[in-house]
Amino acid sequence: SANNIKSHYMKIKLTNNSTRFVDSDGTLRQGAAATPANAAAAVANLTSGGTLKLTDNPTAQQILDIRDALYNTYKNYSDANMPSIVIDLSDTTITSIPENAFWPAIDSGSQCEAISSVKLPTTVTSIGKNAFAYCSNMTSITGYTQVTSLGDGAFEFCSSLTSFTI
Repeated sequence: SANNIKSHYMKIKLTNNSTRFVDSDGTLRQGAAATPANAAAAVANLTSGGTLKLTDNPTAQQILDIRDALYNTYKNYSDANMPSIVIDLSDTTITSIPENAFWPAIDSGSQCEAISSVKLPTTVTSIGKNAFAYCSNMTSITGYTQVTSLGDGAFEFCSSLTSFTI
């Protein structure tokens, strides 16, 4: 049914307001459909920066897949060449950001430096342990007005983030 199809596809909106989809081979295309599991493949197409906007609700695992794609794509970039990526979840209705959501914890020094900003939906009530740890270039996070639970180290070593008020 149409409802089942919608729950298995993820639409991604890029900064220039064009809607794109990731197809089954991981290629970013306009007008093609994608499973949520392939949404992380769009990260490789943001090599000069941009916004990764999710308009359908990702599962916790899909958020972790995007995190891993960010880390694996940009781990060898120098600071001078690091793109500026905005993660925009503001059109979703997720209620929690999972533990280690954007901290790839692959090794003790791993970071997700490409993330410059995060836009959360107002429906988020919980941010998990180490969710944004080591996102050292993240300067802002918005939309978290309903957060009542903040995990240990959620913003640890976010040296560019100047404030987070609950």
